[in-house]
Amino acid sequence: MKYTTSVKRIVAFGVLCVLILMFATLALISENSSPSTTYYVRENGNNANDGLSWGGAFATIQHAVDAASAGDTIVVGDGTYRENLVVSKENLTVRSENGPTFTIVRTPDNTKSVLEIIGNNVAVSGFTFENTAGTWENVNLKSGVVLVFLEAPGVVLTHVANCSISNNIIKNNGGGIVLGRSDNNTLENNIIESNGSCGISVDGNNNILKNNLIENNGTGISLDYSSYNIITNNNCSNNSCGIHLYKSSNNALKNNMIENNDDCMRLDDSDNNTLKNNIFRNSLTGISLEGGSYNLLENNAIENSNFGIDSISSDNNIVKNNIINSCWNGIDMGFSDNNTLENNIVRLCSYCSVDLYKSDNNTIRNNIIENDNYGIHLENSSNNTLTSNTCENNTNYGIYVSSSCTGNTLTNNIGTVYYE
Repeated sequence: MKYTTSVKRIVAFGVLCVLILMFATLALISENSSPSTTYYVRENGNNANDGLSWGGAFATIQHAVDAASAGDTIVVGDGTYRENLVVSKENLTVRSENGPTFTIVRTPDNTKSVLEIIGNNVAVSGFTFENTAGTWENVNLKSGVVLVFLEAPGVVLTHVANCSISNNIIKNNGGGIVLGRSDNNTLENNIIESNGSCGISVDGNNNILKNNLIENNGTGISLDYSSYNIITNNNCSNNSCGIHLYKSSNNALKNNMIENNDDCMRLDDSDNNTLKNNIFRNSLTGISLEGGSYNLLENNAIENSNFGIDSISSDNNIVKNNIINSCWNGIDMGFSDNNTLENNIVRLCSYCSVDLYKSDNNTIRNNIIENDNYGIHLENSSNNTLTSNTCENNTNYGIYVSSSCTGNTLTNNIGTVYYE
């Protein structure tokens, strides 16, 4: 196909117009864009300086914040700064020169926050903050920020979103990190230790908590009225409770190490949560379910606990493919109906592998239960189905059914069965 001269001219003119429009747009963007500025702060600086170099550095961080505009960066030199900081600017970066060991911000007034951020998309990194109860808004804490608070929570985010708190040490506070009505935040690679009430407390949705070390706190991680959060690859050790969910739903808890707590995991009145590929060990209770429904407990390892899984008044949960070792009671279900227990391995339990009390209409199938005292024990429990379970090498009976039970169905199980 051949183009006429007129068509070629029209095409050329169109291309020229597009190019002119592109260059005009770039010129307009360039004209209206202000370059970012870096301000400097040092301990022996002077607020009468312009702050644009180390030689002309400001003396206080607050003065630099007040002088800065959106998109600017503030670099703080080594030293101890006694300030109550308020950051209300948008898109501001505040970082130390040499990290938290050398750069300390200490409040002169314990009734105020050492750092209050009320601007969006603020990045703060490389500081030690002491004695604070700050309110944080869209804060990005990174690169080894150390937060050392005495009584109040270390980091508080209230009604915020898209915050990233990472690579921090947060210790010796009333609480570690508190998310209040805050969504879509990421807390990762933090060390959170020796905080009084809770390491991380969440009241919010769609947050990600990953790769944190949380130890020696009241509760390691607490979720209240919170949904669609992801809690993964955390280590929660030596807390009164490793992870606690209260009235929280549709959360995913995966690949966490939870050990040496009084209770490893508690779900109270919490539904539709997924607990998968976690390790629970050395506690009074591995997983406690109370009043929750439609939770999935899958591929977890539970060992050296008083109760491996303790279910009270919890219905319609699925417990499958878990390995439970060396507990006093492997799976204990009381007043819990319509649950499914399948393909679990329960062994070396001092009292019983699976114990049902006043629990009806449950399905127990394809489990391996061995080297325990009692394999499966039913008391005051009716209309349960036990199918294709292997109950061998137990000290007493493989399956024990008390006279108070009615309507239970036992088929294709291996192991001795005793009806009282």
